[in-house]
Amino acid sequence: MRSVKKLTETRKFPLIYRGLVKIYGKEQVKKILYLSECFFEEAICKCKDATRGEWIHLEETILPMLAVYQALLQEDRKNALLNIEKIMMQISAIGGKIIRTLLYIPGMSLFFMWYMPRVAFSLFGESCGFEQEMVQCNNRRIKFNIYQCPYHKYSVYLGCPELTYIFCKSGNAVYGNLNKIDFCRTQTLGMGGSVCDFEFVRK
Repeated sequence: MRSVKKLTETRKFPLIYRGLVKIYGKEQVKKILYLSECFFEEAICKCKDATRGEWIHLEETILPMLAVYQALLQEDRKNALLNIEKIMMQISAIGGKIIRTLLYIPGMSLFFMWYMPRVAFSLFGESCGFEQEMVQCNNRRIKFNIYQCPYHKYSVYLGCPELTYIFCKSGNAVYGNLNKIDFCRTQTLGMGGSVCDFEFVRK
């Protein structure tokens, strides 16, 4: 098992914290974060057999969101899922806004089509716990399927399968409103599908 930083030291934590404070206020968030840190440490121990590639996703996204969600189940069970979804969508929308802004640069949509398959193979490939099939790849259209996903695997393994669909929706928040690239998915593992099918089309 690799040495992992604390929840408060993870890259997305400032955005998670901002979202929590907006909903609950600073005083209640103190208790939520205390519980979250405990759940984060427990989850790390349970994932000791994860591969190095899986840890990229575990440390940066899966475990922080799962730990906060489990804390919210203790503090605000009725609204826990709704609020963790709200925070995740806010974080993902920031990524989408950055990509959308970059795509206004001349030639950037073509660069996107060159770069996306490389991201798919490196961050969402076999070394990171994904089972993937590239269906089509050229400068107009990229299509690939994912049959196994660590977001689904570890959400289920750690007892929060309901979080998987939020991770799936975060992809829509990042790619679903781009100005020069159309993004389409008809199904995902987290939403009950047999596959996550990704398609990017340059306009």
